[in-house]
Amino acid sequence: MRIPAVNSQLLLVFLINCAILTVGMGLFPVLPLYASDLGASSTLIGVYLALTYASITFGTLTFGWLAVRFPHRRILAAAGVVGIPTLILMGQVKSVWPLIVLTGVVWFIGGVGLSLASVLTGMIADKTHRGKSFSLMSLSLPLASLIGGTAVGQLITWRGYPLMFAVLGASWVFLPLIAWKLEDCTLAGRRLPGDDRVRVSRMSSAFYIFALVMLLATVAVNIGRLGTSLSMHALDFSASQVATTATVSGLLTIPVVLLIGPISDRVARRHMLALAFGLIVAGALALVAATQLWHFWLATTLLLVGQAANGALSAALITDFLRPEELIRGLSRINTVSFSAGVLTFATSGYLFGRLGDGPVYVIAAIAGGVAVVLLEWIGRELLPQDALRSVVEDARRITQSRLAVRASHKTKT
Repeated sequence: MRIPAVNSQLLLVFLINCAILTVGMGLFPVLPLYASDLGASSTLIGVYLALTYASITFGTLTFGWLAVRFPHRRILAAAGVVGIPTLILMGQVKSVWPLIVLTGVVWFIGGVGLSLASVLTGMIADKTHRGKSFSLMSLSLPLASLIGGTAVGQLITWRGYPLMFAVLGASWVFLPLIAWKLEDCTLAGRRLPGDDRVRVSRMSSAFYIFALVMLLATVAVNIGRLGTSLSMHALDFSASQVATTATVSGLLTIPVVLLIGPISDRVARRHMLALAFGLIVAGALALVAATQLWHFWLATTLLLVGQAANGALSAALITDFLRPEELIRGLSRINTVSFSAGVLTFATSGYLFGRLGDGPVYVIAAIAGGVAVVLLEWIGRELLPQDALRSVVEDARRITQSRLAVRASHKTKT
């Protein structure tokens, strides 16, 4: 059965992204505070977040195995059935270790669900509107940040953490409902709409260097995200004020993300991706001097715009670059690398914040983002999509033939 390239299916995938990311983006700013209230130190908070990201990484790896064996409707429905009670139980814990276990389950589900949405988008989207389609998916990031941040902050202020977790759990009722509306099929062996070329394998050194680029950029974002919560907590901002960073940054990021995809369908994606990394660097540096609430709004907005643009552009670029039958494996590996960056970041940055202080760690994040820009430009031409690569080769061939003809003509005259 062919996955139909219709807007209704793409809209359903967008709703999957929104449902999962609303929970993640809403919870992330307050989880360190919740863990701290349960007695966790800053180092243990870093370990906690590292273990949750190990879970989301494992989820992305597991998705590759699940995707070729089970219809995606079953995968999505199972995610909702398991996730709802798990989220509710997170609000009932009395110590940090049960929280770590339950958060790991939720983040594992998130890894599976986000990987499913990414691959479905690549399969559904026509190549001429691929940037626009992935931009739609990335729109779910600031939208989820806006909705999740607002809801979480208000619910904590109103009734505390138990009700907040219960409401987030109830929101995942949408996952089985969306699964029921999706067209049922497995993802193995699919070809991309309008992309019937036979291509040689592109899982080359450039692909793996690009994976390193994604690792560095995601490390920079995650240091900024964790640091925002820790820095604001140290400055005695309340949990609801911390949650406003997600709300404000989400609101300001939405119009930017709407423009990214359509522009990237006309302009080289890698140049726009380098610009996104530059915004991440700027966000990390803005946190160095942040003391007022609006400082944190500015910094988190820069980080979120860069993160959302990165999500849209990198997925579209990799979909351009890989063979259709390599798409599940390639996107799963890129997602795994990105989430592994969370493990690396949170396993070390909690300790680094306590040892070095906020400013030096934010500078480390900015350096990581800068190195990502340099590496991206270094491998840029090798990341050309097949159509552009073929055009470059044909242009080079024509130039060579023209020069040979001129030389032959010159020799004949001589």
